[in-house]
Amino acid sequence: THSANVAQPHTGHLAWLAALGRTTQPREGVTMKLITAVGAPSEFEAAKKALNVFGITGLTITEVFQRDLTGGRDQIYRGQRFHVDLVPHVRIEVITADRDTADVVRILTKLTSPRGYPENIWIIPVETLTRIRTGECGTDAL
Repeated sequence: THSANVAQPHTGHLAWLAALGRTTQPREGVTMKLITAVGAPSEFEAAKKALNVFGITGLTITEVFQRDLTGGRDQIYRGQRFHVDLVPHVRIEVITADRDTADVVRILTKLTSPRGYPENIWIIPVETLTRIRTGECGTDAL
């Protein structure tokens, strides 16, 4: 877990995490990463629940549109024909300790797309994180 205030998942969830293949071990010199995944809106609730079980409750969610790689389709709206080539998606952003990065990526990869892989996923290093309300810094602010 990421904080002393976060409750430990009960044993049913621990078995579920083991089934996902959680293997990451903590390392010295903890840094943080911003993990961003873009996936199908229908899979968002499952991804949010899995991240919560893992101990991550802080997410930033944005509704986005991605280009339809199949070329789109024509639709008629109020008598006008127009071409639709943008598909709605959900962008999930999570800041996590470096030691948890592989596990969070594995969870998001399995749960953000009906096909079993996210539309896009990228990881950016985070130098500093400050929780303004409490003044906590670094991994204490997660």
